[in-house]
Amino acid sequence: MFLRFVYTLIRGVRASKSWFFVRLTGPGRLVAGGILASALVGLDTKQTLAYEAFTFLSSVFLISLLWTTWSAPRALAHRVLPRFGTVGEPLEYRVLLRSETPKVQKNVQVFEKPQYWNPGSGRTAFESNLTGHAGGFGPSGSPHRGPRRMTLKYPMFAARIKDVPHLNPEDEQEVLMEILPLRRGRLWLETLIISATDPFGLCRSIKKIAMPQSVLILPKRYTVAEIRLTGARRHQPGGVTFASSVGDSQEFVSLREYQAGDPIHRIHWKSWAKTGKPIVKELQEEFFVRHALVLDTFQQDAYSEIFEEAVSIAASLIGAIDTRESLLDLMFVGPEAYSFTSGRGLAQAEKMLEILASVGPCRDKPFLSLCNTVFQRDRLISSCICVLLAWDEERKEFIRRLKESGLPLLVLIVVDGEETDRLDPGPMSDRPEHFRCLEVGKIRQELVDL
Repeated sequence: MFLRFVYTLIRGVRASKSWFFVRLTGPGRLVAGGILASALVGLDTKQTLAYEAFTFLSSVFLISLLWTTWSAPRALAHRVLPRFGTVGEPLEYRVLLRSETPKVQKNVQVFEKPQYWNPGSGRTAFESNLTGHAGGFGPSGSPHRGPRRMTLKYPMFAARIKDVPHLNPEDEQEVLMEILPLRRGRLWLETLIISATDPFGLCRSIKKIAMPQSVLILPKRYTVAEIRLTGARRHQPGGVTFASSVGDSQEFVSLREYQAGDPIHRIHWKSWAKTGKPIVKELQEEFFVRHALVLDTFQQDAYSEIFEEAVSIAASLIGAIDTRESLLDLMFVGPEAYSFTSGRGLAQAEKMLEILASVGPCRDKPFLSLCNTVFQRDRLISSCICVLLAWDEERKEFIRRLKESGLPLLVLIVVDGEETDRLDPGPMSDRPEHFRCLEVGKIRQELVDL
C-alpha cells in the first residue's frame, strides 16, 4: 500500500511537472513562482503588502490561462523523418506546417511530446522487433502499453522548442526540428504539439496532433583506429554464398568438357545445347579471412550502463574492421542464438548497426549457449574479438578454449571504476596487450589507444 502511494505520488509530480513546462513559458514560470512566493510571504496582510503582488500576478496569470484555453492554434502538420539517428547526436528532421485560418498566427511554437521508456518491462527490444510488436523494454520500443508496473520511466529523447514567428493564412511553412536521442532502438514520435502564447507571453495554448512515426536510433559509436587483425585464411565450404545461406554452393571458375564421374548437377545445359557436347561447370573451394565479433549479452538486470557501453563498443568495432576482403560475423544470444555476417558482397556494416540498435540483455539462458554458437564456427574463423560484461570462471574458460583452438584473440572487458585494477588476465596472461579493461566513463579515450 505504501509503495502504491509513493508510485501515485511520483506519477502526480511528473504530470504536474509536465504541465508546468509544457503549458507555461519561461516568463510564465517566473510569474507562477512569484505568485507562490508572494502567497507565502503575504499570509499576514497587516504586516506586509506582498498580498498586493499576489493579487496582481494572479490576475494576470489567470487572464493568460483563460486566453489560451479558448485560442488554440489552427494548423495541420506533416513530419518527415530520416531512416536513422544515433544516440547522443542531434537528429534533424522537417515538419511542414499549414495554417487553417484566414488570420495570421503569431508566436507559434512546435515541439514533440516527451516519450519515456520503462527498464522494468519484461520484453526485450530485440524480441519486440523480431515479432513486429512495440516493446517497452530498455532503449527500444514505443511507450509501454502493458499492465502498469511500479517502476520509473526515463526520457527517450531531449527536444528543443522551435519558434515560428508568423504563420501566414493558407500558407505552408517548413520548420527544421531537432531532438537529441538518449536511448538506442526504435524511437516512437507519437504526438506533435503546436502551441501559441497569449499576449502577455506567459501561457501556451496547445494543439496535439497524433502522428505516430518511428526512427531507428543506432548505438553510440566511438572513434577507433582501423583494427588489423591477425589470422590465417580459412577454408570456407560453399564459398562466400554459404556465409549468408544454407547450402553447398561453391565458387564458379570456368566451363570444361564432361569427364567420367562428374556429377549431373554440374552440367551446364545451355553450353551443351550450343556445342552439342556435354559441358560442366568447374568449381573450387574458397579460402579467405573471417573475423568474429562476440558480444556478451548475459546479465540479470534489465538495463545497465555496462551493457549499453558494451553494445557501443561492438558498434564502434564494426566500423573499424576492414571487411572489403574479409568477412565479419557478429555473434550474440537474445531470444535465441544469432550470427550475422557482413563483408565481401554480403550485408554491409550499416545492417549490423541496425541489429545492435535493438539487442537486449539475455536473462533466461546460460552463458554456455554463446559458447556453443562460437565453437560451431571456430574452424571457419580466422580471429576473434570478445566484448564481455564480466570476467568470471565461465568466461575465462570460454577464452581458454578459444586460445586452445589457435585463434588470435582480443578480449575487451567492460567494467566500472572499482573493478579495473582487480582483474587478472587469467588465460590471457601470456598476451596482456590483447586483454583490455574498458572503464565506463573513460571508454572513448581507451578505445583511441586500442
